[in-house]
This record gives sequence, structure tokens and C-alpha cells, in this order.
Amino acid sequence: GVEVGEPEYALLVRAAAHGAPWATAQPALERMREELALLSPGTVEALHLYFRSLGDWEVEAGAGVDPESGRCAACGETLQAVDLSDQDSQALQNSVVQLAERLSKGLKGQFAVFQKWLQQHGPFPIVVDGANVAFFGQNYDEGGFNFAQIKAMVKLLQETYPSYKVLTVLHEGRIRSKKISEAGKTFLADCRKNQTLFATPTGSNDDWYWMYAAVAAGPEGRLVSNDEMRDHMFQLLAPRWSTQQYTQSAFRA
Repeated sequence: GVEVGEPEYALLVRAAAHGAPWATAQPALERMREELALLSPGTVEALHLYFRSLGDWEVEAGAGVDPESGRCAACGETLQAVDLSDQDSQALQNSVVQLAERLSKGLKGQFAVFQKWLQQHGPFPIVVDGANVAFFGQNYDEGGFNFAQIKAMVKLLQETYPSYKVLTVLHEGRIRSKKISEAGKTFLADCRKNQTLFATPTGSNDDWYWMYAAVAAGPEGRLVSNDEMRDHMFQLLAPRWSTQQYTQSAFRA
């Protein structure tokens, strides 16, 4: 069948802004709500155009939401948390496994090794996407993969949530690099000792590993990353999960 992603939805909404009544656009908008976790500026603009075209709708460009209560500052309504059911969670885990096995070149069975490792050493209520945390804010001449940022993030999480185990997921190429500082080596050694580091094998996509680990942790599971998950596969697999269990890293060490 035809797969519809954010670009296609944006085109549909822009077309609807030229006179389509609410009853016509509503099914597509409801599917967008279910399938898209994050919207690009272009899609947001298309939505503004459509709702303004209806005439009797008020559009607020920058409504804030209270992170504690979920109350919208513009309309006063309280947003509902979107949780996955146990069935949806298991289906998502199965989908990630299938994709990982299919897309990992020459690594048949490697994801099963990871699943077994998680069962032995988990659960991990907090999962850190090491690569994205390490690269945050490093887009300058001297910038690069910064182990200090991963270490600082893990330390902060351990201090904030002392009863939670924190898993760091990194590609094995990163931990074999000859450019790792002594502090970075010490951090990795501590993680290995405590069984809180998983190195994904060459030829695999570490995204599948941190996503699976975070989902497998259940409703309390949290992913710390700077990956906005705009990848088409993420949008198809996990829009509702990512809106509830995703936390962005936003500091530099």
C-alpha cells in the first residue's frame, strides 16, 4: 500500500485550506494526530492556514503548556497523556525487532543477543542515546563527539533518579576510538563494570537498540536524546510512544 508521511499530510492540509469543510479534512487530521509525533515548521504553517480558512476558529501561534499540569495557556484545557497499551507496546517492540533484524547487514541474530542482555541486566527505566547526547552543541570547528557530555548527563540522571538504572547505548565504533580521553575511558570502564553500557555491533543502527530498550522498560521508561525522530520509520512505528517517553538533552559539558 501507499505510505503517507508528514510531507504528504502537509500537502493535504494545504489543499484543504482552499475551501475544504471540516468534515472533509477531519479524517486526515485525526490520522496525523495518531501517526505524527513532531511537526516541522512547514506542516505547522499548513495547519495554521487551514484553520484560519474555516473562519470561526482562533489560531494561537505559540501556546504554552504547563509541564506539570498539562494545561494549555491559550484555551485553558488540560491535555491528556498519551500512553501505549500493553498490546501496543508489545507490537512496537516486535516491529523494532523485525526491522532491526531485516536492516542489520550480515548480523542475523545479533538483536536477540541484545534482548537477552536486557533481560539479564535490566530493566533500565532511563535509556541514554549516547551519540546524540555527545554531539549536542558540537557544530563548531573544534567540536566533535564529546564523552564528557555523556558522562555529565548520566551523572545528572543518577543523582536525580537514584533508584533508576541508566543505560547508555553507543555504537561499538565509538568506544573503540583511539581519541577517547582518559576520563572517557574511565567512564566506559565504570559502565561496563556496572553493566550499564551496551555497544551496538558494526553494521547495525544504534537507534533500534535504544528505542527497543526504552519501550521494553514499560510506561515508566524514558529516553534521553536529541534525536527528533523525524525518520519515516519512527513516525510510522512510535508517534504516541515518543510524545510521552522522550526527553531531550539540552546542555553542553
